Amino acid sequence: MHQGIDFYHDGLLDRWVISGMNQVVFLNDLSYEVLKRCDGKTSLGAICEQLCDSGVLQRATVREDVLGIIQGFDVNGFIFNLLSDSPPP
Repeated sequence: MHQGIDFYHDGLLDRWVISGMNQVVFLNDLSYEVLKRCDGKTSLGAICEQLCDSGVLQRATVREDVLGIIQGFDVNGFIFNLLSDSPPP
């Protein structure tokens, strides 16, 4: 994730939150499962496999679903895209 981005659990409302870049997003269960696997080392394919193996997503739609979530995080500036961004300092 980019510097200045916070990823935390709101215990009062029992939900996961990502905030920064002048925005706050309340994550649904699937978005949380995807984001917690975005560590800069795990490939898109491996994330998809993990989600299928754990029963979170069906194999028929997993890649499209995960890619859409990751692209949303990237467009909003929450995550660091190793394919298009320069490495962080």
